[in-house]
Amino acid sequence: MNEVAASPAPEVPAETADSLPIDVATIEVTCARAFGLHRATAPGLLELSRALRGHLGLLIPPDLAGQTPLIQGAARDATRLLKLPDNPATARTRARALAQVCLILLEPHRPPAAPTDEEPHG
Repeated sequence: MNEVAASPAPEVPAETADSLPIDVATIEVTCARAFGLHRATAPGLLELSRALRGHLGLLIPPDLAGQTPLIQGAARDATRLLKLPDNPATARTRARALAQVCLILLEPHRPPAAPTDEEPHG
């Protein structure tokens, strides 16, 4: 009767989690929600900020040395934003800033564009 319910999501070892593909569509939707916020008191703002922080935890490369300058800068900005204390007065602005760096860091994870059948005009 006092049994603990099993976790709905299986626990994944860190090594396996690191090898899983990034869910580009889900991250894009989360970022779009952040850009759509119109009020600092928007419902769900706290959960949205948590989701963005989680996405950034996946997207910030552990080694910036081999990254492009844009990715390096976005990773540094994201790290600074994540260290800032929560402030309700700036929550909407911070969510948008987190979404912006999230989209930049997402670029290397996007699947390559499908080749077109058109021949180059020249």
